[in-house]
Amino acid sequence: MRDFKEMPVEVNDNRLVNLLKNIQSQFERVCFLNSNNYNHDNYSSFDWLLAFGLNSEFKSSDDDVFKNLKSYIDEVNDWIFGGFSYDLKNQIENLSSKNFCGYNLDLVHFFQPLGVIIFKNNNLYLGLLPGKGKWSNHKEVVDYIFENNDKNEEQVKKQTINITPKVDKRTYLSNVKDIKKHIQEGNIYE
Repeated sequence: MRDFKEMPVEVNDNRLVNLLKNIQSQFERVCFLNSNNYNHDNYSSFDWLLAFGLNSEFKSSDDDVFKNLKSYIDEVNDWIFGGFSYDLKNQIENLSSKNFCGYNLDLVHFFQPLGVIIFKNNNLYLGLLPGKGKWSNHKEVVDYIFENNDKNEEQVKKQTINITPKVDKRTYLSNVKDIKKHIQEGNIYE
């Protein structure tokens, strides 16, 4: 059973952004959920939530994907994060699409994180699994994340990302022009 404790950590917007950049570079699996300060419903239970680290995972492209996912959920009996591929629709309905993805994703991929941070009303709660060594010690995890965050801020800023377009600029602008024409003719709804 995951153990949640309130942690005495001050988090402002700048520190949060730096924390997120740092965590994504330290852990193989990260999931960030942000309510965008929307608290006009009865279902908001956090301002933001961050799941990090990998304790276990479920990936599948089998025909029995939902049955296998249900087994994983029952086995783990804990917080899991992940998603479903668009192409899962082909198993649910008699559909088929051959669109290029380029990522070679499984139809379903979920993971059980080592840690879950919940931030609500300026309070930070850290949920950890028992029996994971230093990853079960709330103070050590907070020190590791926030101290490394402050130390690694410069290193994270230096990371570069190379993006390669699938189409050149001229082709892209031509495609946009064609789409605009179709919209104007009423063939496509906005």
